[in-house]
Amino acid sequence: MDIQNSDNKYRTSAAIVDQVLKQASVVVVPGMSVAAICSYADELVEASCRAVFRKEETIERGVALPTTVSVNRIIQNYSPGPEDDYVLREGDVAKVEVSAHIDGCMA
Repeated sequence: MDIQNSDNKYRTSAAIVDQVLKQASVVVVPGMSVAAICSYADELVEASCRAVFRKEETIERGVALPTTVSVNRIIQNYSPGPEDDYVLREGDVAKVEVSAHIDGCMA
C-alpha cells in the first residue's frame, strides 16, 4: 500500500467535501426540499470526484454515504425519498452531512 498516495486520496476527498458543503449551503433556504438538497450535493460530489485521479481509471470514487440533511429535532441520517420529503421553513435549523471517497479513502 502506498501510504503517500493514500494520504493524497484522503486529502482530496476532504477537499471535495469542503467544497461541496460550501456550494450546498447556498441552497439550504426556506422553501427548498430536503430531497433536492441531498440530490444536489450528491451530484456535486460525483462531478468533483470524476475530475480527480483520472489517470487511475480503475479506482472507484464518488459518494461514500448519501448526503443527509437533519432538520430541527432529527439528529442525523435523514435522506428522504420523494414520498417522505420535507420542505424547509423559516426558522428551521438544518445540518448537512456530505461524504466522498476516492479508492475507499473516505471523508
